[in-house]
Amino acid sequence: MVIALTWLAPRDLSLGCVNSCGQREQRHLEDQAAQHRRAHFAARRRADLRSSCVRHAETENEAMQVNALDHVNIITADLDGTARFYGALLDLERRDGPHPLPADKVQWMHDAVGRAIFHINSEDFPRAYDRAVAPGTPTGAIHHVALNCSGRGEVVARLNAMGADYKENDVASIGLRQIFVTDPNNVLLELNFYEA
Repeated sequence: MVIALTWLAPRDLSLGCVNSCGQREQRHLEDQAAQHRRAHFAARRRADLRSSCVRHAETENEAMQVNALDHVNIITADLDGTARFYGALLDLERRDGPHPLPADKVQWMHDAVGRAIFHINSEDFPRAYDRAVAPGTPTGAIHHVALNCSGRGEVVARLNAMGADYKENDVASIGLRQIFVTDPNNVLLELNFYEA
């Protein structure tokens, strides 16, 4: 049985709001639509996690494998600036972390299908596994974070518009073009673009 959930985007809801409604009602409708989207994605994420757990429980005797990179956690002194950087460069959607994480300390950056791939925490937010971090300095033993991307020309244009310092590299033998750039916290990103 498949159940399809749909919702109206804020702009769709606001179309029915003619001049007599006023801005307050329009904002209320937009807030409701945004709240519905957040709830939908949270339910979808919980369902994905549950199905993932069930699948792993059922295949306990199979060989271990890494299925995908889940997320990267960045500790920063500039929560807003870091979230803006990832939103502007990679078109990631900024959202508050799940309850009870405070929005002024934690922001999650979601990809186009709703996966929270960057978790951004302020320096003063307590961590379950705490260790010394120094935002703005090189990232210790981790050299870089690699992301499989598309739309290379657009990314280059965005980097140029930001005035960012970046380096390009080609690995012709496997049809790979790379861009290396650091985020505001000196985390090195490797953006990989595979040719078709």
